[in-house]
Amino acid sequence: MANEHNDALLDLFARECEGHLGAIRAALVELASADAATSGGATARIEATLHTLAGAARAMELIDLEYLCRALENLAHAGADEGWNAPRLALFDAALKLAPELLAPTPRARNQMMALAARCAAGVPS
Repeated sequence: MANEHNDALLDLFARECEGHLGAIRAALVELASADAATSGGATARIEATLHTLAGAARAMELIDLEYLCRALENLAHAGADEGWNAPRLALFDAALKLAPELLAPTPRARNQMMALAARCAAGVPS
């Protein structure tokens, strides 16, 4: 049910979401130039940020966004274990490109979000 309180919370969530997405983008840039020995810090920041964002999305009842964040969090964990390869980075890039549509998703954006989450959950070749 829409009301002023919910609108204010969604506005706050949107601002915080932008900060979280910026942190993920910065960590991905760092990963692009990191080797296996130095990628751990960036990966840990990505996982922690996605975990926070997933929890906030759940609180806002943005369940599709929560599901995508959890799938990306698991994908980042796999990146820590198996390395960050081009397919894994491409899934993160696709999620970041979809980001502007995540807060008030259209049916098309929700379908894209869920399809992307399924691709993340399926994993990528090492």
